[in-house]
Amino acid sequence: LVGAFLFQGAGLVLMPFAGNLAVLVVGATIYSIGSGLAGPAINGWSSREVPDRLHGSLFGLLQSARSIGFIVGPTIGGALFDRSPYVPYVVAGVASASAAILVGTMPSVAESKARA
Repeated sequence: LVGAFLFQGAGLVLMPFAGNLAVLVVGATIYSIGSGLAGPAINGWSSREVPDRLHGSLFGLLQSARSIGFIVGPTIGGALFDRSPYVPYVVAGVASASAAILVGTMPSVAESKARA
Protein backbone atom coordinates (compact mmCIF):
# COMPACT_ATOMS: atom_id res chain seq x y z
CA LEU A 1 0.00 0.00 0.00
CA VAL A 2 2.87 2.36 0.80
CA GLY A 3 4.42 1.65 -2.60
CA ALA A 4 1.10 2.22 -4.36
CA PHE A 5 0.71 5.64 -2.76
CA LEU A 6 4.32 6.53 -3.59
CA PHE A 7 3.75 5.58 -7.24
CA GLN A 8 0.61 7.72 -7.33
CA GLY A 9 2.43 10.67 -5.79
CA ALA A 10 5.41 10.40 -8.11
CA GLY A 11 3.21 10.19 -11.20
CA LEU A 12 1.09 13.13 -10.10
CA VAL A 13 4.08 15.35 -9.40
CA LEU A 14 5.75 14.41 -12.70
CA MET A 15 2.79 15.04 -15.01
CA PRO A 16 2.43 18.83 -14.79
CA PHE A 17 6.14 19.34 -15.38
CA ALA A 18 6.31 17.08 -18.43
CA GLY A 19 7.98 18.96 -21.25
CA ASN A 20 6.75 16.56 -23.90
CA LEU A 21 4.17 13.86 -24.51
CA ALA A 22 6.55 11.00 -23.71
CA VAL A 23 7.23 12.30 -20.20
CA LEU A 24 3.51 12.92 -19.68
CA VAL A 25 2.77 9.31 -20.66
CA VAL A 26 5.45 8.07 -18.25
CA GLY A 27 3.94 10.14 -15.42
CA ALA A 28 0.42 8.94 -16.23
CA THR A 29 1.65 5.34 -16.36
CA ILE A 30 3.39 5.61 -12.99
CA TYR A 31 0.25 7.14 -11.48
CA SER A 32 -1.98 4.47 -13.07
CA ILE A 33 0.15 1.63 -11.71
CA GLY A 34 -0.07 3.13 -8.23
CA SER A 35 -3.79 3.68 -8.54
CA GLY A 36 -4.35 0.15 -9.81
CA LEU A 37 -2.41 -1.28 -6.89
CA ALA A 38 -3.95 0.98 -4.25
CA GLY A 39 -7.60 -0.08 -4.59
CA PRO A 40 -7.14 -3.81 -3.97
CA ALA A 41 -4.44 -3.12 -1.37
CA ILE A 42 -6.75 -0.80 0.59
CA ASN A 43 -9.53 -3.39 0.50
CA GLY A 44 -7.24 -6.23 1.57
CA TRP A 45 -5.46 -4.28 4.28
CA SER A 46 -8.70 -2.88 5.67
CA SER A 47 -10.45 -6.25 5.73
CA ARG A 48 -7.63 -7.71 7.84
CA GLU A 49 -8.01 -4.92 10.38
CA VAL A 50 -11.70 -5.45 11.23
CA PRO A 51 -13.64 -8.52 12.36
CA ASP A 52 -15.41 -10.51 9.64
CA ARG A 53 -18.82 -9.40 10.91
CA LEU A 54 -17.93 -5.76 10.09
CA HIS A 55 -16.73 -6.31 6.52
CA GLY A 56 -20.02 -5.15 4.99
CA SER A 57 -19.93 -1.92 6.98
CA LEU A 58 -16.25 -1.43 6.18
CA PHE A 59 -16.68 -1.80 2.43
CA GLY A 60 -19.77 0.43 2.51
CA LEU A 61 -17.73 3.09 4.30
CA LEU A 62 -14.82 2.76 1.87
CA GLN A 63 -17.13 3.07 -1.13
CA SER A 64 -18.84 6.10 0.42
CA ALA A 65 -15.46 7.75 0.99
CA ARG A 66 -14.47 7.11 -2.63
CA SER A 67 -17.77 8.55 -3.85
CA ILE A 68 -17.35 11.68 -1.74
CA GLY A 69 -13.85 12.03 -3.21
CA PHE A 70 -15.26 11.85 -6.74
CA ILE A 71 -17.71 14.63 -5.85
CA VAL A 72 -15.47 16.94 -3.83
CA GLY A 73 -12.17 16.28 -5.63
CA PRO A 74 -12.98 17.94 -8.95
CA THR A 75 -14.35 21.00 -7.16
CA ILE A 76 -11.19 21.43 -5.11
CA GLY A 77 -8.99 20.54 -8.09
CA GLY A 78 -10.74 23.12 -10.25
CA ALA A 79 -10.27 25.83 -7.65
CA LEU A 80 -6.58 24.94 -7.33
CA PHE A 81 -6.20 24.85 -11.13
CA ASP A 82 -7.52 28.42 -11.26
CA ARG A 83 -4.51 29.43 -9.17
CA SER A 84 -2.06 27.51 -11.35
CA PRO A 85 -2.36 24.44 -13.57
CA TYR A 86 0.47 22.81 -11.60
CA VAL A 87 -1.05 23.17 -8.14
CA PRO A 88 -3.70 20.41 -8.15
CA TYR A 89 -1.16 17.83 -9.28
CA VAL A 90 1.42 18.85 -6.70
CA VAL A 91 -1.18 18.97 -3.90
CA ALA A 92 -2.48 15.51 -4.87
CA GLY A 93 1.08 14.19 -5.10
CA VAL A 94 1.94 15.51 -1.65
CA ALA A 95 -1.32 14.02 -0.29
CA SER A 96 -0.37 10.63 -1.77
CA ALA A 97 3.12 10.82 -0.25
CA SER A 98 1.60 11.81 3.09
CA ALA A 99 -0.77 8.83 2.91
CA ALA A 100 2.22 6.57 2.26
CA ILE A 101 3.99 7.91 5.33
CA LEU A 102 0.87 7.60 7.46
CA VAL A 103 0.14 4.03 6.37
CA GLY A 104 3.80 3.06 6.69
CA THR A 105 4.04 4.27 10.28
CA MET A 106 0.57 3.38 11.55
CA PRO A 107 0.38 0.31 13.80
CA SER A 108 -2.12 -2.40 12.97
CA VAL A 109 -5.18 -2.94 15.14
CA ALA A 110 -3.54 -6.07 16.58
CA GLU A 111 -0.39 -4.11 17.49
CA SER A 112 -2.48 -1.38 19.10
CA LYS A 113 -4.42 -3.92 21.18
CA ALA A 114 -1.17 -5.62 22.25
CA ARG A 115 0.17 -2.31 23.56
CA ALA A 116 -2.99 -1.50 25.51
